[in-house]
This record gives sequence, structure tokens and C-alpha cells, in this order.
Amino acid sequence: VDVLLGKWDEARGVGEIAILDDRPFDAGDRRLLLQSIALTMHEREKKELEAAELRRLLLQAFKGMTPDEAAARRAVDRFLTVVEERTGLLAARGEGVYAFSHLTFQEYLAALAVAARDDYVEYVLKHSGEAWWREVILLTAGYLSTLSKEKTTRLVQAIAEKRKEPAPYYNLVLASECIRDVGGNRLTEDIAAVINSRLQTEINRKLPFGLSNKNRVAAIQALSATKVGDKIYWSMPYGEPEWITIPASEFWVGGEGEYDGKPVHKLYLPEYQIARVPVTNAQYALFVKTASYQAPGHFEEGRPPKGRESHPVVNVSWDDALAYCAWLGGVTGKQIALPSEAEWEKAARGDKDKRAYPWGDEFDASKCNTSELGLKDTTPVGIFLEGASPYGLLDMSGNVWEWMRTIWDDKFKYPYKIEDGRENLQPGPARVVRGGSFDDGARLARCAYRGGGSPHFRLRCRGFRVVVHSPGFLSRP
Repeated sequence: VDVLLGKWDEARGVGEIAILDDRPFDAGDRRLLLQSIALTMHEREKKELEAAELRRLLLQAFKGMTPDEAAARRAVDRFLTVVEERTGLLAARGEGVYAFSHLTFQEYLAALAVAARDDYVEYVLKHSGEAWWREVILLTAGYLSTLSKEKTTRLVQAIAEKRKEPAPYYNLVLASECIRDVGGNRLTEDIAAVINSRLQTEINRKLPFGLSNKNRVAAIQALSATKVGDKIYWSMPYGEPEWITIPASEFWVGGEGEYDGKPVHKLYLPEYQIARVPVTNAQYALFVKTASYQAPGHFEEGRPPKGRESHPVVNVSWDDALAYCAWLGGVTGKQIALPSEAEWEKAARGDKDKRAYPWGDEFDASKCNTSELGLKDTTPVGIFLEGASPYGLLDMSGNVWEWMRTIWDDKFKYPYKIEDGRENLQPGPARVVRGGSFDDGARLARCAYRGGGSPHFRLRCRGFRVVVHSPGFLSRP
């Protein structure tokens, strides 16, 4: 907008037209007038304005600048000519209709008008539940953040605390999006922490199996907005994850259900480390950028969609996951790999019992993102704190299927034997996936459930996490 208005000044002296006969009409005057028009249009929920009505509004404004009504009418004609020909901001659309050249210009100018009001907080709250005003409110918060931390904080806090809302947690989502756009350092208080606490309480609330809860889904969606930028999961040096050490011990592997590894038996594994959560979009984006690697299909210009940085990366093949491991190993100096399915199962189940799920034997829809939740989409990693495994790993049930190092083939039966070739990295064979996803039910989210697929497939429900192996493990056949 400022650039387009600046073209007016650049054209001065080239067929210059004075707007008012008896006084200057500078950039500030032009912006204020356009702000007033934009706010009026937005209040009327209009993207276009009839020429007669636009002229009436302009005449009213110019009458406040000059006592001569004839001069005010001339100013209207001159203003419309210049603003259309020299800025392109406001233009005639067909006969007798004017509109801003893009809705974003109208929203931005309306936001400037809102921010200038003494009652800006009350004004925003009046419109906070209306989808038509969402972008204007976000732009208002963004503009205020360039002027005053106190004013920005007051606005965001008021939005978060407003109780009347069109849908559960609507206002918390809006406040969270404001925080995301302006940045927490532009506020005087940590409002995001308060919002996170309220939402996490709802997510952790226990519900009877099978009971759908729209509030929980709304809380998860809201937390998705507030969790953007959570550094513990995706902005550690080189994108390195938070590692959990799994001690050397025996554990129970396998289960009695369909597609579980059979027979159930004990297996000893040496100590290893595994990521607490799956690899996120932001971690993978760092790999794409620094390694010049092909981005997943849902990325835009090498970046994950805005607001989904902390979601697990999906649309990655087994080959892509191996490439990520090689890159991360190179920048960290560690033996990074995909987990074997035995390592994954131990990390999910622990070494004390044969539990069906990371938290115990009974399925609990409040502890994971499976089809029972009804969200039908990924959630930011680490949201389901109550669904942690005995070692503290998160998202081991649901959210996304995770690629394993292990070959998926009937010839590799249980008892599990690491030395029989099932952990070979030769290209071609199908590979095991574990954990279930947002698109699958409770049965597939059990610790022992085994799935598989082509290493070349890229699916919206499939991601991965990584482990640190000892050199001895990686040198085995």
C-alpha cells in the first residue's frame, strides 16, 4: 500500500493534479481517507461500493477539509482520477462500481483504521467471532506490534479472555494466531503459556472410550497454533531431536493379535537412543534447505505450510527418511538411523510387561491421535503428554505411521533375529511401519501391530523418527 501510494508522489510534476484548491493533500491525508473508505466497506461486508455511495463518502470527507462545497466536489473528481490512474489501489469495476484492486488492500487499510481508534480493543472484540473480520484483526495486531507492546498485549489478552465465541476455543485460536504473527517478544506477558495450559487441560481430560468430543478436537487445533515455534521439538542445533536413552535390557516383543509378531518372546537389546517424537516439518525443512533435497509435496517453496512447522513430516518415502538420517549423521557426527522394529517396540512398550499401548493395556482416545479422535489430520508432535511410553516417548500410538529400518517379508518370522538379514539396507524390499496414524483405529495403534509398504511410497499419514545406534549395530548384516 505504501509503495502504491508512493507512486503518487513519484508522478508529481507530470501532469500534476492538485486535489484541494486551497491546501496541500499529502500522503497522510491520502492514507487516512482510504482507511476510512476501507473500514466503511468492511463494516458493510462489501468488496465493492457503488460509485454514487463512494462519491458521497468522499464528499463528506472533503467537506471537512474545505468550507467550499464546490471545491469539495472538484476534489472528489480529482481524487478518483488520481488514485485510480497513479496508484491502482482503488479502481472502477464495470459501470458504476468501485473496489480495491485486492481484498488484502481493503483489509490492511481497514486494520490501520481500527488500530487508530481509541476503542480499538472493544471494536475488535465486537467483531472477533466473525470470519469476515479475521484477517483484519490479525493485521491490526500485527500493525500495533510495530507501535507498542502494551497495546498489542492488551488486544491479544482481551481476545483470549473473551468468553462468548461461535465455536469452542475460537477466541483462543484467534489469539494464538495473533501471537504467531507478531511474535512472543512483541508482548509484555507470556499469554501463549496461559493459553497452552488451558488447552492442555482439555486435551488431557479422560473420556469414556468411543465418546466423540468436539471440544477436545477444537483444543487440539488451537494448540496447533500456539505450539508453532516450540523449540524443544524442532529448532535444536542442526535440527537434532531430543534424545531418550533406552537402557540395555530384555523386553517382551510381539503380541497375540492379527498382524502382531508371533510368538511373543523376550529379546535383549543393547543401549541406544531414540528421538522423543517423530521428525517435524521444520526439522525436515532444514534438511531440504541445507542438503538441496527434494521437498515433500505439501511444502511450498521448500517450506512447510505456515502453522504446521511442529507437525510430523509426512509424504516422505523410506528412501527419503534414509537420506535424512545420512544428512543428520553427517552434521552431528552420530550414527543416525531409522529404528529397527524391535527398537521401536521396546521404546513404545518398555521392558516390564506386555502392555498393548504405550500407557497400558486399555485403549484411551484422549491419549493419542487416532481415528477415534475424529480430527482426520496430524497434530503437532508431543501434544498427547498422557500417552507417553514408560521411557517418556510421545506419539508412539497414532498421529503418523513410522518407517522402520526392518524389511517387511514373510520369510522374516518371529522370534526376531537381528542377524538374519531383516535389517539390511539393500534397496527394493518393502519396509515395516509401526504405530498407526490419525486415519486408523485403536487396533492398529497397539505396540505390537506390524504394517508394511513399498519404500517408494509417499503418504500423508506416514513419517518417521530416528535413533542413534552403536557402531556395532550398524556394522551387522
